[in-house]
Amino acid sequence: MIATILHVIGLTVENKTITGVLLWQDTLFVYLTGPGPLLFRDAQGKAHYEGTPILALILPVGYLVSIPIYSFVTFLFLKLLARRSRLP
Repeated sequence: MIATILHVIGLTVENKTITGVLLWQDTLFVYLTGPGPLLFRDAQGKAHYEGTPILALILPVGYLVSIPIYSFVTFLFLKLLARRSRLP
């Protein structure tokens, strides 16, 4: 549930920095795989890259990876809360 909410927010926010933070696992995978083959540079000198099948899989794979990560973090948080409530 947490992974779904963060992915939806990350995909709808206009700010690139916030999107990069919320979709950190996708940002990490894009960094590791690289941008893909260079297609051309526009008049301002900005590079445009071709999409690859690996890049197309980054969003769903990043989502699937985030589910156990956020589940584990939630488990630790709830365990900590339970431990504190048992203390006298």
